[in-house]
This record gives sequence, structure tokens and C-alpha cells, in this order.
Amino acid sequence: MNPYPNVVASIVRGTNEISDIQTQAFLAYEQQNFKQAALLFNQLRNETDADFAHFYYGVSSLMTGGALEAKHAFESVNFSDKFTQQSDWYLVLSLLKLKKTEEALVILDRIIQNKTYNFENAKELKLKILH
Repeated sequence: MNPYPNVVASIVRGTNEISDIQTQAFLAYEQQNFKQAALLFNQLRNETDADFAHFYYGVSSLMTGGALEAKHAFESVNFSDKFTQQSDWYLVLSLLKLKKTEEALVILDRIIQNKTYNFENAKELKLKILH
């Protein structure tokens, strides 16, 4: 599984002082320090309730084996947000890690039917699950 790229905050390398939590979180994320990133994104989502914070917290948690935390984070992304479609894909991955195959198949069907984020991979994954 690949983490979703950082499309929210550009990180300027060589900055001596990284003060805000968002920048620290994305820096940890880009350095694949997902445990630290999850802690920071969790703090950010508690302080701001920003959908991107829920989403990246979910991805970071999933990357460190926290499938249940990831599931809850992806389910809390607002359905009007730009990360809704990506959240569905990563929610499927979380559900599969939690052995909730039937729930995952329902979301896979929605991804495939609506041709949203990663729908080609969703078709392949559904075939693997069913065979």
C-alpha cells in the first residue's frame, strides 16, 4: 500500500524553525515517519476539525498498522470535502485489514460504479476478494 501524496502543504526544506503543527505533521508524513505524523495530525484534527487532518491521520494510522483508528478517521471525513473519494479507497483498505470484507465490498462497488478515485484498482481488488 502506498501512502497518499501530500497535496495540502508544501514543505520548504532547510527551514530552521518549523513551528506550526500542520507543517510538522506533513514533514513527518513526507519523511514516512507515520507514527509521528499520526500524533500530529490527530492533534490538528482535535484543534481544527479540518478534513485533511482526518484523512492524513487515517493514512498515517493505516501505515503504522492502526486499521481501526484509520477506519474511524476515514468515516469522519466530510462528504463535501475533496478527500471524500480518497477516503473511500483507504477505508476499504482499513476494512480489509479488520477482516470486514462485506463492508469493504459495498464501498468497492460504490467506487467502481461512480468511477471515483482508484476505481481501476478497486475492480482488481474486488476480483481478488471474490476469487
